[in-house]
Amino acid sequence: MGGRRRIRLLGALLLVFLCAALGCADPVSSVCPDRLVLEVEGHTVRVPCCTNRPLYAANPGVERAVIVIHGMNRTAPSYHARVVTAATTAGVVDRCIIIAPQFVVAEDIEAHGLDDDVLYWSQGGWKIGDRSRDAPGRWRPVRISSFVVVDHILRNLADAERFPDLTRIVVSGHSAGGQFVNRYAAGNQAEPSLREGCSVRYVVANPSSYVYFNKERALAGTRDQFGVPKPGAVCACPIYNRYRYGLDHLNAYMAAAGPEQLRAQYAARNVYYLLGENDNDPKGAGLDTGCAARMQGAHRLERGLVYYNYLRHYFGEEVAQRHVLRTVPGVGHSSNGIFNSPQGLEALFDVGGRVLRRPHKSNGQ
Repeated sequence: MGGRRRIRLLGALLLVFLCAALGCADPVSSVCPDRLVLEVEGHTVRVPCCTNRPLYAANPGVERAVIVIHGMNRTAPSYHARVVTAATTAGVVDRCIIIAPQFVVAEDIEAHGLDDDVLYWSQGGWKIGDRSRDAPGRWRPVRISSFVVVDHILRNLADAERFPDLTRIVVSGHSAGGQFVNRYAAGNQAEPSLREGCSVRYVVANPSSYVYFNKERALAGTRDQFGVPKPGAVCACPIYNRYRYGLDHLNAYMAAAGPEQLRAQYAARNVYYLLGENDNDPKGAGLDTGCAARMQGAHRLERGLVYYNYLRHYFGEEVAQRHVLRTVPGVGHSSNGIFNSPQGLEALFDVGGRVLRRPHKSNGQ
């Protein structure tokens, strides 16, 4: 048996034992057919993506780009299709590029036989900008933050030769994708380097948790009064202010900016929050029920409402000039319902003032 084959076999056996001990993600049913191509430290690596137009070709006439980040099940093809439907409803699909990167995990690599240059992440790590993985049988030449992947997309979209007419980029995500966008909006340093006239908006929809910028949280029994938790509460949940929930123990990508810059960047950015009014189940599927998340609220709707109040408390009322909250009636934890609602069309495509069609009732994540 060849050395490489032995390594792959050992890696597969190790994966079996780890899965038995820790649990593993189910592989995705499909992988996006296109690839983002990144040059990192002299190596070429790739990330699956779905797109309705080629990112690396000339696209005159494209005025808006929507990057959509999938949920915890990594179903990027479905997310891409939902946003294409929304763009069609809004009447702007002919002037849009819609890109859905797919942050695959080890199980996806194995199930679909993906090439050795395709990066993969841990099930929790891609959501918060952690670096891609490397393991026996699945070695990769480099490891990069999932946030670097979106940096790469932003810089390519801002290329005036490829996208001469582009004026707006929207980075959107639902559920785990909403967690991604919330943190990425604070941490990315690509936005200031984009060409003049190309603005960025972040759309954060129905996430399980948010990043807070100091140690305050809502006081018990309130949604709009904030203070540092009492020592007993902190002892019961000592991780409550660690990154992903706060700014302690930042990962490498976020630490490159540092707490003060993260605060300043987030306050200055254009962010829409979309909350399904029916996303109010404290036992909802996929809801983060850890102690740090529970300190942000009982369920996704409450956590979003509290967070918006917190931003106005922490940054001042003027932050509402750049940060906009919209609740979506009749919609629960559904990316389809959110993106295809009047509020979703407003956030993604600046279509507003009239109801174009009823929100979908699909429970798609």
